Parts: sequence; structure tokens; C-alpha cells
Amino acid sequence: MANLSLSVAPGYYLEAQQANWVLSSEVDFISFALNGAQPALSKYIAYDTLTPANPFIAVTEDGNGRVVYDGGFPKFYNSAAPTAGLDPLFSLEFRGTKDSPGADGNAYYYDLFSTVAVTIAAGDKLVYDIWCNSPDARVGVDGITNTTIINGPPFLYSLRDWKQQGSVLKDQNNISIHPASDHSAYSANKWYHREFDLTQCAGATFVKWSLAYEGETNGVFYTRFKEVYILDSTGKVKATLFKDRITIPSGTPNYPGASGYSDISTSIYDPRKNLSAAFKYLFNAIRWVSKKSMEDAGIKKILILGDATPASAVNYRVKGTGAGDFFTSLTNLCTAVGFTPTFKDASDYAGGVKLNATLAEMNQYNCVLVMSSLSTGADSITTSMIQDILTYRQQGGGVILITDHGPVINDISGAYPTPTGANCFFTTANAIAVNFGAWFSGTFDRVPVNVGFLRANYGDHPLYEGMTDAEDIAAGFSESKVMITNPTQYRPPIAPVTISKQGVNTLRAMVQLKDGTMEAYSFVYVIASGQLILFKDGEGTEISALPTSLSSKVDFDATLVGAGLGTLVGDIQLNGVTVAQLAFTDAEDSSSAWIGGGSNQLFVKKGDVFKARITSPFSYTRDLPVNRLVPTLTNLRKLPDVVKELRSNGFSTSKPKETVLDAVNYMTREFPALGYTPKGDYARDIAQLQGFWSTEPTKPDQGVYIYQTLTQAQEAMGRLSPPTPQQVFNTWDRFFTNEYFVGGVGATGDAASWAWNDSLGAAVQSVNSATWNGFISPDVVDSYELDVVIKSDNADDDTNGIILAFNRANGVNHRLILALNQGGNAPAASHSIGLYSTTTQHLVLNDFAGRMSNAAFPTDGGWRGKFSRVKVTRSGNYFKVLASQWNSLILDPASLMELTLDDTALQAQFKGPKPWGFINYSQSQSYFTLRSYKGGPLKDVVVVAATGAVYFYGKSGWELIVGTTAKDVFGYPRKLTNPETGASFMVNANGTITAL
Repeated sequence: MANLSLSVAPGYYLEAQQANWVLSSEVDFISFALNGAQPALSKYIAYDTLTPANPFIAVTEDGNGRVVYDGGFPKFYNSAAPTAGLDPLFSLEFRGTKDSPGADGNAYYYDLFSTVAVTIAAGDKLVYDIWCNSPDARVGVDGITNTTIINGPPFLYSLRDWKQQGSVLKDQNNISIHPASDHSAYSANKWYHREFDLTQCAGATFVKWSLAYEGETNGVFYTRFKEVYILDSTGKVKATLFKDRITIPSGTPNYPGASGYSDISTSIYDPRKNLSAAFKYLFNAIRWVSKKSMEDAGIKKILILGDATPASAVNYRVKGTGAGDFFTSLTNLCTAVGFTPTFKDASDYAGGVKLNATLAEMNQYNCVLVMSSLSTGADSITTSMIQDILTYRQQGGGVILITDHGPVINDISGAYPTPTGANCFFTTANAIAVNFGAWFSGTFDRVPVNVGFLRANYGDHPLYEGMTDAEDIAAGFSESKVMITNPTQYRPPIAPVTISKQGVNTLRAMVQLKDGTMEAYSFVYVIASGQLILFKDGEGTEISALPTSLSSKVDFDATLVGAGLGTLVGDIQLNGVTVAQLAFTDAEDSSSAWIGGGSNQLFVKKGDVFKARITSPFSYTRDLPVNRLVPTLTNLRKLPDVVKELRSNGFSTSKPKETVLDAVNYMTREFPALGYTPKGDYARDIAQLQGFWSTEPTKPDQGVYIYQTLTQAQEAMGRLSPPTPQQVFNTWDRFFTNEYFVGGVGATGDAASWAWNDSLGAAVQSVNSATWNGFISPDVVDSYELDVVIKSDNADDDTNGIILAFNRANGVNHRLILALNQGGNAPAASHSIGLYSTTTQHLVLNDFAGRMSNAAFPTDGGWRGKFSRVKVTRSGNYFKVLASQWNSLILDPASLMELTLDDTALQAQFKGPKPWGFINYSQSQSYFTLRSYKGGPLKDVVVVAATGAVYFYGKSGWELIVGTTAKDVFGYPRKLTNPETGASFMVNANGTITAL
């Protein structure tokens, strides 16, 4: 539960709102700003020695990503670059000389390095990495328990001799944990990762940990250890024995002591030892701001951005190698830190003059360093990037801002936009810093500052780690100072806040809990204008409520409207369960990704509510209730009454006869989406109608990647990803006339003329074909929704279309086609759409012929770059088609065509599951752009049957949808079949999933 919320939900309101603060008992104080910068807690950590002293390094640390502000970049020039190729690994260095046989001919040395107490549980592991300078080294890690020493069996005192289950502990290569074991094939002059399963030690508490030599060959040995952990059964760190810093216990060697070794030492290798104080400080800054969750996942990457480009400056460039640039120095430093740098300047983004890193880009990195070094004072960062870097910090990403001198700015209100002109370096830095309550100002001839002086006068800080008091942080004379402001803090109770400004209002708050933890919140309220979430129906028309419907399905989508707000991230929930992901960027506009394939793949009941949410960088919601009419249907006599109820609610204007049979026929005729034809078996017909209106109607089988165990699912996710449109096209069957080519292999004639075009993102028919030709989906379905734009850049007037259903029988390709043309062939009406079977070119339906407007086009009947959007929905034997006018993406309700397959041989052949596809005739330069497809096996969802967990393939790859289960996504009872393995499972009412 959140520690802060408001009595008025974030969202859209027609008039001003007064919101009360809702705080948990854990809240100590809050700071907030309405339509101002996010409150942040900052402090100065370094002042120069001028009179008066000026702060030149400050930090922000408030529960979000950390920020470091530095007012002088000359100390990081390439001319002062660290040595290239420094080893970045903090490690324990264990040295010893084997120079005598030892007591009783047994030489050994055990040196205590940690006293962390760890009680072992089943599944725990000891893991570490080791590097040895000699193949003769016999060395390892040992632990001893807090029990009395047992000198005989079962040897339950030390890891090296543990034999609880009759065998010694061994690593993944079957090498004993005992330090006397030989692992030189893996560890001599290279790093070797070792893992030991400690399950047989479960219940024992180990209290002393040693590095140990047990070799009998004389020599001088040097061994390094890194990342010594105890992991739990899930792979999470249970105890850290050594990572990068440790206080090594002093005193005598650990049990059993020393014999035959001399010159023993244990120390820590610190990669900072070869850096100057300035680069030690920046080394520490990178590690201090780095997003730790990414480091725990093995990711160590930094994005280094500079506003100075080769076109705008001759010095101070992050990608420059001159003495006054930064590429060499920052590259070598990142090597020492162990981070992989990516360098970009303004020229790497569209337009070439402004930095425009997106949230998606920054999220690939642990931290972002911005070198604000363009001296002209020009505005060199986009509003979108400013918003995204704020969101990036809100999500835990670290930021380092480094700049130099400029004009005196006395107040944060004048810091950005910064006064322009020569020798103003900090415009870009201030554009970001003001959002954290900080800014850079002025010009100061700073000289090197002593680290001991800083510690003595202003206190120690993690940014000074690895430095001695005798070291000096370099300076470059003309530099700026950094200024910070801290917000007012309020303790509960807190007066309500009034939100009245018309348009978008952002309420930002920072909470400090009683345990010292900091939390950040952001809420958006729109008053009277500027809705940020729009709902649109299946035809693309904006709606504020779902229309009253008989169906158990709805067809809508949600879009985010966020121009100038940076990257927006959100979701759609159905009754509190996540069913779709939402996103918005200025570059890509709004996008939605439905976890179950689409809103119309979900089953809804009366009273359900969809909630669209923006969750980052602020909170904002909008509800869409489900308005489903569910008539009462209890027996045969009530069916005519049901018909009357439907008519009274506006679903029909006709009046059926008051007989059961006529009523059933009326329902079938008026509501073809019911998907069946009455046979005169009234009880069965009534049961089907009851099922249609029931709370949990019968649901069709669904193909999805479902696996019994998490391990199986993880293995699958490691190799599976949704195919790209080009990969899809490359695997589809092709045809022309009655020829057919499985997977497109060996295609000839007009079937071979289709080719993928990367710039269009579509397959293009390049020739003026003489045959009906196209390609066929591998999905064999009797229910789908297809939304596609059909276009030709050629002036010809012939046909492109969609194969609604395909049936190949006895060497003949039978096709039920939705055809668009400019009058060149049947259906002959210009700019028309028709439905017909191509066995005999029989016209089945041509309701829209002649209705599409031709006023805006020449009358010569050519495509000439025209396009039309078409949406096809199939439900069993029922087809529904909507189209746009030419050169429009808005579906025209007047274009509606509906077809229910009859029992004639011509139409009946398309009943049941069939493939669909695209078709072309005598129209070159034609292509189809797929807007969306819902049907067939889901390629972007993985389900774990054992737990019901659902994984979805989003922009960052496979991710667990927290709080959402297979029951939530697919409903119940629902049969799920894995298209890869053929295994089938049933989703049950209680949420469990049973293998069939």
C-alpha cells in the first residue's frame, strides 16, 4: 500500500478540485509542489578555498536516483587521462610463499577474511571467482561452524571436510571444495567461477570464512578472489562475504592455522590506486549513482552525453580526442570502473543540434553523465529529453551533471532558460538541474582543493573513498559554483490542496518515512481541457463510454496524449487486473499492447470496469465501464419476452411473431455474432443463448506458449521472441491461380514477384500480374480480427484484397475475397468493395459498391498512391467488414458489410477454421500495411501452468506481468494449447491450470 495518496483520484475534471492528503502512519514529513519541480533533498559536499568559499560539488539523495553536480570540467580533460587498461576488479589478494614441508609433511595456511554468520538452508550455494598465478597453487575458500570441533566422522565442522551425505562438497565441474584440490585447468592465469551446493549443510551456522593454501609444491603464490557470496535457492544473495570492500579481521590465522608457508598477506586490490584524486572522485561518483538493480543483474553501462559537437566546438567534446576533449579520459576511467561507456553528442540525434535521449534509451544504462560544455549558451537539449531524464531518475537511474563557468545567476527562476552568449557553458546542465532544485552560476578562478581540508571542514562522503587526506582534487581556474535549494517540509496533518488551473496540473511530493526512507510521488489532474487518455472504439471513433451491447466482448483501445510530457508509461486494467500496456513518446506517439491479443479477446460481464492508467512519470486514470445488456432467459415461454426487451432497448425496430421458433430465428437473423443457426432443437438453441449471456460463457480454444514449469518457460523465453513482419512474410505460403508453394519455397510466376521492402515495412508486388496471386497466413482459424491498410503506388485500376478464408481442395485454390479496385475488373463499380468467391468469380455481396467518394480524385480510375483502411472481423460463419474512404484512416460506418456463410457448396467450403491472406490481380507496386491482427496462437505471451504466471514480450523483452494470471487474461474454462509442443491445458474456475 502506498504511503501517500489523495482523496481525489488523478484524472480529468470539469472544475477545480480540493484534495485531502491521505498519509500512512509511517510518514514523518512531506514536501510538495503544485506545478513546480519535484521536491528533492540535496547537500553541498565540496567548497573551494576562495573567499568567500564557493560550493563546486553537490549531491541529491532522496529516494530517487542519485545526482552529482560538478561545476568544473577541466580536471577531466584528455590531457589528464588515467592510464589505459586498468583492471576494474576489486578483489581479495591472497599471497603466500611455500618454502618448507610443514608439520608432518603437511603444508597449509588458513587466513580469516570474514566473520559473517550464515545459517545454511536447503538450496543455498557458496559462489566465488578465483584467479591463480600458478598451476601449482592449491587454494580455495573454507568456512567453519559455531559448533564444537569434531575430529572424526561425520566431519560436520568445516566445509573442506564436510561429509554429511557420504561425499565431499564439489563445484559444478566435480572438483572438491577442499583447498588442496586441483582446479588449475580452469583457474591458472584466468578467472574461474565456482559454485557449491550446500544443501547437505542445511541447519549449520558458519561463522568464520578463510582463504586457504594447501599445496605441497614450493613457490611464490598470488591468488585473487572476487564476489564471494552465499546465494539462496532462488539465486538471490543471502550473504555477502566479499564484494568490493571489507574490513579484514586482524589476529592469528583461522583454524587450523599455518604450517610450511611464510610471507602470508591478505589485502584488497583497489582499481583506484592508479588514479588521480579527481578521477578517484569521478570513479566513486559513477559507482555511487549507478542503478544497483542493474548491477545485480550483471549490467554495468554508462551513457555519456555532450552538447558540444564537432560542428559547434573545437574543444570540450565528449567524442573528441584532443587535449581539451574528454573521450580518452572518460574511456580509460570507465575501464577502471568496469563500466561500458556509450558516447553521444547532439549530432547523434535528429536535427543534430540538441540532445534528445529517450527514456527507453537511458533505461539501458545504470547512469547518465551529461557534459554541459557548449560555450555559446545555446539551448541544446529537447523538452522531451528533460522530461525523460526526470522519469529516468524517478525510476532509480543515476545522473551526473558536469559543466563550467557562465554568468552570475542569483535565483533558480533565472537559471533556465539561461542567458545566452559566449562563455556560458552550463545551459544544458541547468535545464536539467533546475528540476531538482539546483543550478550552476558564475565564474571562479578555482585552485586545487585538498581532500583532507574537505573532510575536516565539511565531512567525509562516499565520493572521497580511496583518497588520502594528502591528495588534491584538481581545478581549472575559471569554473562555476553549484547552488541548491531544499523544499519546505510539512508534518501531518497537512492542509488540503486546491487544484484549479485550467489544463494540466502536476502535483509532486516527496515523503520521508519515520525510518528515514524517502519516497517520491507525482499526480496529474486535468481541469476542463486536455484529456490525457482517449478511448476509441473499433472503428477509431472517440468514445467516453462503451455503448450498450449484448455481446460478451468489447472492441476499443486507449491512447495516451502526451506531447511535451516526455515518455509516458501505463496500462489498462480490467477489474484491477492488467490486460494491456500503454506507452507514449514524442517520436513514436501512442502505442498499446494487449496481453491477450486485444480487448475483443477478453470476456466481460455486466458491471465490469476497464481502467486506463498512466503510471510513470506520474499517476493519472480514466475509467470505461462495461454496459452489457443481459436479458433473463429461463425457459422457452420467456424467449418472446426477451425479444421484446431487446427491441425496447433499441437493438431492433422490427417486431417478431410471438412464437418460440420465430423468436429464435429473429435472434439468429438480428444478431449474427451469436454464431449459430437454429436447427429446431429448441432446448439446445435456448441453452446456446443462455451460454452467450452467462457470466462465464463457453470460450474458444486459444493457442499460446504455455509450459508446465517455470524452468521450461524460462528456457523457451531464452530462445523465443515474436516474429518480425518480415519473418512472418518469409514463412507464409504463396500462390498464383491454382499453383501453391508451401512456405514460399520454390515460388514461381506471379507468386515469386513479392518482395519485402524495409522502408515500407511491407511486402510489395512489383509486377503487373496476369493472375490472381498472393500469400496465405499459417493460422487456421474461424475467429479473427484484421486491421490493414491497402495501397498501390501504380496508376493502374485493378485489384488488391484480403482473403477472408482460403480452401485448397483437389488442386484448386478457393478464395473468399474482400476486393478493392479502381474499376478495372469485377466488381466493376469504381472505388468499390465487394465480397465474392473466386471459384467462379461469383459476386456474393457488393453492398458498398459506388458509395466510396470519388470527388477528390481524377476520374481515370487509377490507384495512383491511393489507400484504404479495411477492418475484417470473423466469428465462426459470420464476417463483418468496415472500410475507410480512399486516403483516409477513419472507418466509415456506411461501409458496413456483413456475411453469414450459407449451406450452398460455394460458401459452405469456407466454414470452420481456415487460413486467411492477401491477394492481388494485375496491380503492380501494391502492398499491405498490417495495423493489427488478433487471432491464432499468441506469439508474445508465455504462461507457466504450475503458477498461472503470465509473461509478455514488450519493448524490453519478456517481462512478468505482476498480479495478472492466465485466468485473468483468458477467462475460464479455457483450453490453452502450445503451438510449439502441442500440449494442452485447461484454465479452471479456481485459477489452477490442469494438463490435459
